Amino acid sequence: MPLLGPDRPLLSPAVWAALPELLEDLLRRERILLCVLEDSDTGCLRFLGGSGFLDRQFLEAALGDPRESVLNRALAAERKSGLAFLNVRQVGDANRRTDLRLLNFFGVPFKLDPNLEIGIATEAWNFFHKGFQFAEIWAETADPVQAGLLKQIGMRLHREHTSRTGDPVSLFHVSREDALRTPAAWPASAMLSSRPRFGFTRRQQKLLELALLDHSDREMAERLELSEDALKKRWRSIYLKVSELEPRLLQPDDSGAVQRRALLHRLRHNLEELRPF
Repeated sequence: MPLLGPDRPLLSPAVWAALPELLEDLLRRERILLCVLEDSDTGCLRFLGGSGFLDRQFLEAALGDPRESVLNRALAAERKSGLAFLNVRQVGDANRRTDLRLLNFFGVPFKLDPNLEIGIATEAWNFFHKGFQFAEIWAETADPVQAGLLKQIGMRLHREHTSRTGDPVSLFHVSREDALRTPAAWPASAMLSSRPRFGFTRRQQKLLELALLDHSDREMAERLELSEDALKKRWRSIYLKVSELEPRLLQPDDSGAVQRRALLHRLRHNLEELRPF
């Protein structure tokens, strides 16, 4: 909770009090993503970034009320009816239409080296978001340092208002059209990507994501609740699917370890293959 402190003015007292259980519920239902970074030397948490894809009609209604934080409105709606954030199937449908609207929140900067924070946080954000077919990316903050960083990376200030505590709240925005006008800037690299080729299933995507995050086979089996044989079977189905579409990428005479390295190298540069379509 201390990591979320800088953005506490975004939230009403009722939402703040319910936040731990609410975030757990949203994570369990795959409505949001939380990216947590820790200092590898001390083990201390240094950054917590959150994101979720907003329902288009909900976003339009939220933008119509400049007195309330979009994030607070979304979390309050999820407490009541669960209609603010898209589920995985809805994300896939919107992704095919290039119609995703992402809300970033809870970005807490490092206290020691802002340049290091930008690099690491951007790298983490890219891993979990690059490859989606965005229509818009939104970011909301009540922290002036975060607001400065958002301007620095090319997001436009959409509006400002004063929170219940008297703190300024800033809402930033970048559209697909903005990205196309500045193809060399960060928004373009994040928003403009190729369509996936392999058509991995959601279960296959989860395995590949864990592999790209350097989890061992045992850790992946535990996370996915698979037996050792079931894990091997899932890898074989992935290799078969890839080989059917790109025979040159994986050599049938190579070991499973060699095939995996070749595939993961390809996926690191084509993260759209991990996105729901």
